[in-house]
Amino acid sequence: MRLSEKLITVETNYISAIVGKKEIISLFEVPENSTKELKEYDLSNTVLISISDPTYKEEVRAPLKDKYCKKFKSYIKIQFWDIQNITKENEEKSQNIIDDKTIEKLEYFIKENKKSKFVINCNAGISRSAGVGLLVEYILNNFQSKYEFKTCYEDVISKHYRYSPNLIILDRYLNIKKNNN
Repeated sequence: MRLSEKLITVETNYISAIVGKKEIISLFEVPENSTKELKEYDLSNTVLISISDPTYKEEVRAPLKDKYCKKFKSYIKIQFWDIQNITKENEEKSQNIIDDKTIEKLEYFIKENKKSKFVINCNAGISRSAGVGLLVEYILNNFQSKYEFKTCYEDVISKHYRYSPNLIILDRYLNIKKNNN
């Protein structure tokens, strides 16, 4: 069974699912009397990008536990705030939106796993994970500019009713690339 058959998500050539933390957990937490669902997913060629807040007070906002991450072929955990517009209220958190080092780690992970399918999760599975999904698509489709990406790519992520991609992620990546050239 494909993950997209169980979850409300998109599926592309590179992405198996863009979901929230609770949805990842639900894939592996099955009733004690049934292990059927666990055996339905072959994750041997699926990698995970798991996103959480840099700091948290409640367990619900904590990073995904390793016991879930280790179910995948490989995984990376990254942390940044879900901020799309900097205001006076969130100015302090804006320092932790997504830094260059995190973008570079993401790029490396994506390129190293280009033959795998990606599952991307954040707390709600709406904006940060969808933004990283756009980055995965941009990198693995070998786009050279944001214009080319916008005009040549069938963007099923942004068009899906569930998602509101955090575009700061792709913009930060493009700025890094521009400054390095």
